[in-house]
Amino acid sequence: MRLRVRSMISAIASILVCIPVYIALHEGGHALVAVCCGARITKFSVFGAYTAYEGGTFTAVTLSLTNIAGMLLPVVAAVVYMLTYMSRSLSTTRGSAHGW
Repeated sequence: MRLRVRSMISAIASILVCIPVYIALHEGGHALVAVCCGARITKFSVFGAYTAYEGGTFTAVTLSLTNIAGMLLPVVAAVVYMLTYMSRSLSTTRGSAHGW
């Protein structure tokens, strides 16, 4: 029973941490492209899941990139994290008897 309660608490804690991190990365993706296009960020909210900007020079391509960047930045961050984690994991197991 203790293991089940611990697992439930761990799952809830993970959700409470991961969702705001995802939202920050998502909104950060929009903001990053807007800043690269010369815009000024006027509002950035993780809990409201909202980014507002003014100014900037946008073309059809950069507007599309602004929309797509919300999905891409969290994915890129996750891939970089996994690759970093894997490289650390592999470097610690290289000295082991298994040699994986």
